[in-house]
Amino acid sequence: LKLQFLYFIEQSSNMKTVKCFVGVLVCSTLCEGAYPEEPPPESFKCEELEAAVATDDATETDLLKAAECLKGAKRLKKAERMLRRAADMSGPDALRLLGNFLHEKNSSEAVTWWKQAVQKGDAGAEANLGTLYLHGGSVEQNVQLGYDYMKSASEKGDPTALYNMGEILAGGLEMISIDKDIRGAQRYMYKAAEKQHAGAIVWLALRMKDKKGRMKKSAKEWLIRAARMQHADAMAVLGYMYKRGEGVKQDFDTAYEWYEKGAKQGSVTAQYELGLMYLTDEGVDQDDVLGRKWMGEAAYGGHSKAQHNYANLLLLELDNDPRTKKEMASDRELALRFYAAAASEGVPESMYLLGMFHYRGEEGVQQDYHTAAQYWGQGALRGHKNSQQSLHTLVTKTGDPEAQFQLAEMYVSGPPGIEVDVEHARELYKKAVAQGHERAAKRLDQVPDPRETRRLKEEQAERRRAKREAELEELIDIDELSEAEKEAEEEAKREAEKAASCADPTTCVDPTTCADPAADSEDGDDGADEEEDTPREQERPLTDEEEEAMIEEERLGII
Repeated sequence: LKLQFLYFIEQSSNMKTVKCFVGVLVCSTLCEGAYPEEPPPESFKCEELEAAVATDDATETDLLKAAECLKGAKRLKKAERMLRRAADMSGPDALRLLGNFLHEKNSSEAVTWWKQAVQKGDAGAEANLGTLYLHGGSVEQNVQLGYDYMKSASEKGDPTALYNMGEILAGGLEMISIDKDIRGAQRYMYKAAEKQHAGAIVWLALRMKDKKGRMKKSAKEWLIRAARMQHADAMAVLGYMYKRGEGVKQDFDTAYEWYEKGAKQGSVTAQYELGLMYLTDEGVDQDDVLGRKWMGEAAYGGHSKAQHNYANLLLLELDNDPRTKKEMASDRELALRFYAAAASEGVPESMYLLGMFHYRGEEGVQQDYHTAAQYWGQGALRGHKNSQQSLHTLVTKTGDPEAQFQLAEMYVSGPPGIEVDVEHARELYKKAVAQGHERAAKRLDQVPDPRETRRLKEEQAERRRAKREAELEELIDIDELSEAEKEAEEEAKREAEKAASCADPTTCVDPTTCADPAADSEDGDDGADEEEDTPREQERPLTDEEEEAMIEEERLGII
């Protein structure tokens, strides 16, 4: 209709008529949306379902279908009424789903309905109660009760409970003395994956690596299974495999496709990687606009490296921004918040830059050697070379007690690139104590005699060996795990048959077979290559030129 108006205006020679139609056109444009549009087909579907359950003889299944449709259409009050009608019929599905609906509204009433569903034997409701009590929220936290609910639900075969039990065993649960059990975690995850739990499939796939930490070919098939279930992180890992050529032939086009799919599904890892490809001209034509867009999505989504990169991009843009410093203050503050968020998640590059800003009093922060030393100390302990060198410079140039303390901590810990040197650490602690540093005084009493440096080095090497062994222990041979699960299932079946036989004397042919089975023991994996310490470089303060080069390297770097 608008096109017809425009065509008439163009052809008309009568200005009064033209003005009239222009008025109508403007009115139609301004009033657009003032009249209700035709309802989408989904609404018709919901109305049909509502009509079908209008009578008292509506079935629970029909009520649940109507509730699901109404919930999808954001008609929540009607959806709740349908769920309550269904729950009144006492079916476990309806009781659980009503509990789920109320839990989304942060209602403590959810617990009541879940408990009723559990009494009907619903494993899903049991898993929900397990999660709720493990973490607390609308109920008081009770870790033991939460664990009991979760374990019971997993024994009934609920895939979410199996996955959660795997997560619990993978990290242990110290509050109720549940030890870390990687093999047990793997078995739970395998059972959950067999029930098509996408998260468990990805968990297993991420551990299908060789001893060098590279993804195996077997991981690809598992990840594709999860990707077909629209699991965004599975798509991100597939992108990773194709980008780096791990387990598959390197293919940047395929990597880009998987990253793009994962990014659109909301994976912050995929968004970060996609932004990285655009910004670094890797596999795609460089596009700073798209790179900034996806890096920003990942940064706001909480991806720590993306937060660092996005902060870098914000400050680089401000370097060429014609606005006044006052006008740019909010953007500069946003960049600092992203650096702080990334630093809190352990990104050493952000720690270094925040330290430098405080050291030099730049980017809207006041000069503060104490804070600079703390940031560089954190970066130094993570093996960040620029932070280590800057900490040396700060001690040499200013003699700041916090910097002396942080440098001493570095020599006691011996992070990558630094050899343990207790004697030098004690000297630094003493200098800090002389300036009234209280924590240095406490640490000086705790740090052993320099003659024990060798023992500390051995402990450092042992920590690295233990870390490597833990990493190797988590690796999965999926064929071996599958075979072990089959054997365990067959053994459980034999035990059940034996128990049934022994319960009935008339069927127990050989009473000796009813003895308790002996406990099996598992052998652990051994062996890890010991990493060699790298001697520290000669201490000297950085020159102004070296300092500027380091700052530029970090500020322009995309990690």
